[in-house]
Amino acid sequence: MSGPLTAEQIKLALQSGARINPSRSETFPDLWTGTAVPGSRWTAQQLARMRVDLDKALIERSRFSGAVIALLREPEKLEAFSIPMAGGRVVLCPLLALTRDRKRVLIITPSGEKKWTDAK
Repeated sequence: MSGPLTAEQIKLALQSGARINPSRSETFPDLWTGTAVPGSRWTAQQLARMRVDLDKALIERSRFSGAVIALLREPEKLEAFSIPMAGGRVVLCPLLALTRDRKRVLIITPSGEKKWTDAK
């Protein structure tokens, strides 16, 4: 059996491990920045993520992928979910899903990452 981990080993494990979605929007500010696209309410990163998910669904061809195709076929028609930020700023994110109790929503952050967050 090995001895206790050093501080450096713990730090390395925490930084290289699985990402955990932050509970507050100000925890990881880089999730909430993206490149604006003229004529679109979504960022380039959000549109790219939707395109990747749509392409995967087109290849898969299952009942679930059919729902994804219907949802992502026209990204500009997706419902927006607003996230309040520090300083009174509001960020719009595409709403992909919500839980049955409507307490949590799945969005695509402006940086293009999917994130479950409280519906508030």
